[in-house]
Amino acid sequence: MTVPCVPSVDLVAIDMPDAPVGWVRLKVSVVSADPQVAGVSLLAASGQRFRLRKSGQGFDQILLRPAEAGHLEVSGLALSEVHVSLAPSSPWAARWRVAQAVMADVRRLGIRRRNLRTLGTMLRARDFSSIGQRLTARYHRAPQAASTSSSVLTPEGWMRRFMTLTEAEQLALEATPVAGPSFSFIVTGEGDPSVVITSLQNQLGVDPEVLVVGDPNKGLAAANGDWVVLTNPAQRFHPASVFALSQAAQNPEVHLLVADGCYETDGQATSIWANPPWNLDLILEGEGAGPLVAVRRAVALEVGPVVSDVWATPTDLALKVVTAHGEASVAQVPFPLVTSVGSQAHELDQVVAQHLEQACPQAKVLPGLTSGTRHVQWPLPQPAPLVSVLIPTKDRAALLERCLTGLYQHTEYPNIEIILVDHQSTEATAQKLLAQSAERPNTQVLSFSGPFNFAAMNNLAAQAAKGEVLCLLNNDTEVTHPGWLTELVAQVSRPEVGAVGPMLRYPDGTVQHAGLHPNLGSLYGHGHKHFPPENFGYRNRLATAHRVAAVTGACLVTSKSLWAELGGMDEAFAVAYNDVDYCLRVRQAGQQIMWTPHAALIHHESVSRGYDEHPKEGDRLAREAGLLQQRWASGFADDPAYSPNLTWEDTNFSLSDQPRVTPPWRTGH
Repeated sequence: MTVPCVPSVDLVAIDMPDAPVGWVRLKVSVVSADPQVAGVSLLAASGQRFRLRKSGQGFDQILLRPAEAGHLEVSGLALSEVHVSLAPSSPWAARWRVAQAVMADVRRLGIRRRNLRTLGTMLRARDFSSIGQRLTARYHRAPQAASTSSSVLTPEGWMRRFMTLTEAEQLALEATPVAGPSFSFIVTGEGDPSVVITSLQNQLGVDPEVLVVGDPNKGLAAANGDWVVLTNPAQRFHPASVFALSQAAQNPEVHLLVADGCYETDGQATSIWANPPWNLDLILEGEGAGPLVAVRRAVALEVGPVVSDVWATPTDLALKVVTAHGEASVAQVPFPLVTSVGSQAHELDQVVAQHLEQACPQAKVLPGLTSGTRHVQWPLPQPAPLVSVLIPTKDRAALLERCLTGLYQHTEYPNIEIILVDHQSTEATAQKLLAQSAERPNTQVLSFSGPFNFAAMNNLAAQAAKGEVLCLLNNDTEVTHPGWLTELVAQVSRPEVGAVGPMLRYPDGTVQHAGLHPNLGSLYGHGHKHFPPENFGYRNRLATAHRVAAVTGACLVTSKSLWAELGGMDEAFAVAYNDVDYCLRVRQAGQQIMWTPHAALIHHESVSRGYDEHPKEGDRLAREAGLLQQRWASGFADDPAYSPNLTWEDTNFSLSDQPRVTPPWRTGH
């Protein structure tokens, strides 16, 4: 069928016919100005959503269609025509597609020993069903492209769908005066202010004060509103901005509001600035506090003066408010209430340096990994504390030797000891390497017997450790940068940081670990997974150190005192989620988890043991997942590095077509 779209739209919903049912081949192609940005989802009548894999310029997938009729959602930019074909197919055709996907993975990533080991286990058990299920699941869940632009919704489409006021909403806001505190908008900077002034004059239900001044500090002194917003001629405000801000401003404990924003080029929204909760390091190393911050006027006058740069002023003011009143004084307003036109690059080095002069004078501001970012180099304690590197291992001598070579020869950190925990190695080469390592003055080898238990092995090693700092390290990691441990120890030596993890990359250079996020494709998923080295992720997130919900135990640095206080790792999590559980307990104790790209390792991802998907290990993984969910049910809604406007269905920080927040003008508040 062909579905015309007149006028051009960003979303087309197409009812599916009742037949055929069962295995079908569904092909969807779109005609638009840029068909590369389209996405397709099949929604069953039950509400289950199934995203189609992209193939070339369209979508061509074989799937088992549910019996109940549903509909297709096709998203893109200015769609003019959608072509859909539905034809009977077979499970054999689907399996061939899966085989092609597997071969493509092998060409890109190679064959890892753990894959072969698991496959061998399944074949010996004649568990062909599990093999098929695993490969099919891999096919359906595999990332389609390592880019934040590979999303179902474009920024333009997202703004149209979720931020455009309906006629009823506009009438309701016009008829109801905004209750709550008053707002003053201070416009500074070069350019014609008529656009920003017009957008403020068109605020629904309120007439805010607007001051056009050359110096923001003079504007703060002259303002009469209870709250102040610093803006510039390159910005334009949503008609319900003041309404939304006033709702959040009514909490007397809140002194700073941070809202999302949108960037526009040639009349089209090109990027959404979707803020996580207040994340200090992300602000210091990245693009600042946000395009829109509002501050209680009395507090702004108390913490001033502020710098005069139009893009740096909001960040400067926000940092000063948080320094004076703490992070509990910040409220997130997760809606893009302001649109900025033009360049997104903000020069914040001066503001960051001034903040650090008070917060930590020994810290240095160095050039970042990409334009618009910076590297805050935190001071290393003097003398450098002893770091105990804890490495569980079994057999695989070549693997362990590569890891140890990186520690002995390519790590510049001056004060380490290495504790190897041998899990009943039987290979002669591994036993010889362990014996040779034990003869080194800074290395000891411990023995561990019984079933594999990552948590127990690290607890054993930690008991023997003499260091003030513990570094959990997998034997399948490889040192590639001499300063990796120095960066991690400097981070964890900050009084507010309880644990830190590095950037981990696959051997092909793509991202394996850049912090863990609850709900992101699994219980805790890896954001930006498979992104290539030249891609710095959503809003340069892969170039900035920042707080995260958890980091992987493949490389995790923490203090021994905190480890002892928390009782180390919970041995009930023998294989999975022991690192997540530890990180959540660190955060529960009031300290933060950091991830930094300024320390990077290669991770050959668990090649020393098999997958957890064959029957026995699958049951174990299910038990440990259930325990994590039972213990930390409330923690799945708490992510210091993720916005409710970003999807949980992919790992690429793309925009969600089901945001987890509703604008206040749609709730009747």
